[in-house]
Amino acid sequence: MNKKTHILFIGVFNNKSTNVSQATAFNKLGFNIIEYNYREMAAKFGELFRDNDIIQTCENKNPFLTIFSKCNQVHYRVIEECNKYSKTCLWFMDFISMSWDKELEEKIKRCTFSCFGIRKSFELAKSLFDNCYFIHEGFDEFINFPVQTNYKYDVTFIGNMRDERMPFFNHKKFNIINNAYGQEHNKVVAQSKINLNFTTGEGTSDRTYKILASKGFLLTQPWQEMELDFEPRKDFDIFSTPEEMNDKIKHYLKNEQERKLIAEYGYKTVQQYTRTNWAKEILWLYERHK
Repeated sequence: MNKKTHILFIGVFNNKSTNVSQATAFNKLGFNIIEYNYREMAAKFGELFRDNDIIQTCENKNPFLTIFSKCNQVHYRVIEECNKYSKTCLWFMDFISMSWDKELEEKIKRCTFSCFGIRKSFELAKSLFDNCYFIHEGFDEFINFPVQTNYKYDVTFIGNMRDERMPFFNHKKFNIINNAYGQEHNKVVAQSKINLNFTTGEGTSDRTYKILASKGFLLTQPWQEMELDFEPRKDFDIFSTPEEMNDKIKHYLKNEQERKLIAEYGYKTVQQYTRTNWAKEILWLYERHK
């Protein structure tokens, strides 16, 4: 195989995983992606077999780059072995409070370079290791875009209601939709006058990018350094308490033109954060570390 065109992508490849659109972005840039579903292989054959098989796949396929998408429970020795055959990149998109552990640090230490979609995770990694970078996870421009439909909901949250979000729901009941993916996500955003987003404050998930890319009006909790990428109250509006959320819901339900103007600004701003640009940044970092 041509070492200059093949990328081995170790991730999860199902209809709920962002790894699918990330792999597609590389494909559209002219690269051949070897998809390796590390969770599926472990479930079928066990972790030890899976880890050895990743190493064997890297040796046999001879990619110029191997990407590890978080890859929790994949032993760091796998990266050590893959480094013999290709450059390695760790992609980590989670919050520190959710997924950071010693196993992750061992992977970061061994990869050629590591990329982070949450700024606070990036800052912690950068304080410990060189060759760590922040890049926007962004949105899939081939799936997330505006659609024409009628309003069905006043206020919607697309996602799972974890415990820390319940005080907001108890204060102001809103629609919760936890099974909207792909085109269905666009449809729900378009059907909602107000789309909510909750964060830990460490950063924001790809929900923000997807809502803005679908030209939805976004009302969100703030996160660290959001002003580096967006203009709050211009691209979206923010709230910190259940009471403030409720007050702003009342305001924006009464002011449709203001709502639509903010959604238009957010849509224009987010266009720089496509999934294709995510792939381009990883390729640029690869070139830096050849």
